[in-house]
Amino acid sequence: MKKTVKFSKSYDDIINLKTDFYSNNKLNLSIALKLNKIYLKGPKRKICKNCGHLNGEKHETKNFFNKLYISGAGSKNIEKNYKKNFNRRVKNVYNDKVLFLKKIIKKLSSEVHLIPSK
Repeated sequence: MKKTVKFSKSYDDIINLKTDFYSNNKLNLSIALKLNKIYLKGPKRKICKNCGHLNGEKHETKNFFNKLYISGAGSKNIEKNYKKNFNRRVKNVYNDKVLFLKKIIKKLSSEVHLIPSK
């Protein structure tokens, strides 16, 4: 049987980066619920005719992205969380993840004939 390799990190490497999730849980939940209401108002997504893939039930609208990334409560939350401890997060999470993905992609690309994108 072929072994499946997955990426994971020790909880010790990331626990200090996640403290806001615990200390601001009620605020984060209320923001997520507001964003969910906006998302659910979006048009229903259709299944891809070529591969049967479905990203989500609804299309993300300009209004949804605006509230999430630019003007709404979600934007303030995302900016605050992503800027805080950015360098530590890169060192403790992202660098290892990128190295893992590069290794796996290199291995897979040598095993599978990749079809170039159009």
